[in-house]
Amino acid sequence: MISVNDLAMCRIIIIKGNLEMLKKSVKKKDKCIKKLKKKHLNLIILLTLIVTFMFSAPLLADNISTKNKYAYAENASWINFSTTHEQATVYDDHLEGYVWSETVGWIRLGTATTGTTHTYTNNSPITYGVNNDGNGNLSGYAWSENAGWINFNPAHSQVIINSTTGDFGGYAWSENIGWIHFQNASPTYKVTRELNNPVSFSFTDQTNVPRNTTIISNSITVSGINTSVTISITGGEYDINGNDNWLNTTSSVVLNDTVKVRHTSSGNYSTHTDTVLTIGTKNDTFRSTTVDAPAPTPTPSTPPVISTKPTPTDLTKPVTDGSGTTLQKIQETKSIVGDNSEINITQNSTTKNLQISFKDSKYELTPVKVTQALAGTKPGIYVTVDGTIKVVTDSGQQIYMLSEPQKIDEFKKIFSDAGFNIVTGDYGEFRFVPSSSKRATTTTWYSARVAIGSHPVDDKSDTRIGLIAFPSDKLANTVTYAQQFYGNELLYRQYLYPTPADWDSLKTSLSSAFINVNIDLEGFISLSTQDETFKLLMDYSVRSGNTNTTGKLFYDAIGDKNQDGTIDYDINYGNGDKQIIYLIP
Repeated sequence: MISVNDLAMCRIIIIKGNLEMLKKSVKKKDKCIKKLKKKHLNLIILLTLIVTFMFSAPLLADNISTKNKYAYAENASWINFSTTHEQATVYDDHLEGYVWSETVGWIRLGTATTGTTHTYTNNSPITYGVNNDGNGNLSGYAWSENAGWINFNPAHSQVIINSTTGDFGGYAWSENIGWIHFQNASPTYKVTRELNNPVSFSFTDQTNVPRNTTIISNSITVSGINTSVTISITGGEYDINGNDNWLNTTSSVVLNDTVKVRHTSSGNYSTHTDTVLTIGTKNDTFRSTTVDAPAPTPTPSTPPVISTKPTPTDLTKPVTDGSGTTLQKIQETKSIVGDNSEINITQNSTTKNLQISFKDSKYELTPVKVTQALAGTKPGIYVTVDGTIKVVTDSGQQIYMLSEPQKIDEFKKIFSDAGFNIVTGDYGEFRFVPSSSKRATTTTWYSARVAIGSHPVDDKSDTRIGLIAFPSDKLANTVTYAQQFYGNELLYRQYLYPTPADWDSLKTSLSSAFINVNIDLEGFISLSTQDETFKLLMDYSVRSGNTNTTGKLFYDAIGDKNQDGTIDYDINYGNGDKQIIYLIP
């Protein structure tokens, strides 16, 4: 039977923490084990395992340089921080392990052994140790059975680890062996922590890169180490120091080496490729993302032409209206309305357009329909809800007319030279549609109506001819276009006013929510509720090639597009065309 005293003696001998006493204790340990062997073989095996564990090196990573590992104490000689069997290990918040002095034996740097986050309180025999504030400033106590407590932050000095070089500096103090110096110039010695945990690095991701192309990253610089560390890569290759020696196998780098990585971008659109570079314990991913797939070239929708240009009506011959009634013809040069001799009207025998002159103003109108006016209709000139002109003659004829460019050949050439074809709608509006070659660069077309007349330009310094843009006096921060041309030695100006791309659809839509919907000769759209009236104006441009899955006209609020204090809207026509409509304050 093992006595309590036997166990106590073996415990003292076996678990004694001072490794320096091992040699002296071996004989006693063997004698104790022999004594116990006869009684309890299983317990002896257990005790042997305990002995082996207690006297083996802790499982901690080496991080003290094998070249620079000695501190010096005048009363204890050299102190080795990286022996064959034990070593000091520096963590960001504390130190662990043992260092060796031939004079005083083993010195323990702290009671912790796990290598995990820890701070020593240094308030009992089982909580002592050396702390690290994260910046290399050490404090707390180490313990030696033969030298006692060793203070790493005494009153007149402190042990500090340089965060850049890893070198220890300063002095620790022991009441028994005095000052311990960690670095000296002559003779040269020092303790150096191996910095094998580099500073984090980062690659700059690249976007919109070409497909199937070698993409090279920015260069990063290795820092925060003072020894070589491993470098490896996944999903690409790396080059060290710009030697153009691209590797995909594990190698090593040292302080201030520069590294780039490369890979081949994806063969697909909008797809990323990742390369992960690992240096020591740090890694980062370099990512390249290929360009988006090019948008399909939209096919411009066919402008909603209600009909081709109506055939002009010859007013010099009898005309039959829809009811079969023969209407009275008018004579050339005769005033249509009353006997006002200042108004001269002539119908061109070739174009059938009515050419009207009134003082210095000129008008070119195409008569497209003649009907009999209702009884009691007063003679005069009227504007229909569709923005066309209706003339009621003294004899009761109703003549519907559309305005025409006064210099039609020059007008056509302006837009032809710009790559646009001209299509005329049912209400006299012109649609300027990109030609087939022009569609390669734009899918925008334009909708406008010419003013019913032209007038001499008041500004005598203005000698421009062709299509001219003027700041609009009707709608803030927009322009109005006009054609300028010479006639009878005077410079004339005929305005073009914006019109809806599809007036019939827009009129129907607006009429479902408003009353008195109409458009005037200058393109202004009026509509009313029971309490107020609104005025709107279209933008000239129409964006085609969009998709409208509903096939119906609807509106999107787009904010104050022309910055006049009102909300404006995008009209989405059923065929996918879009056109801005401005709300006029």
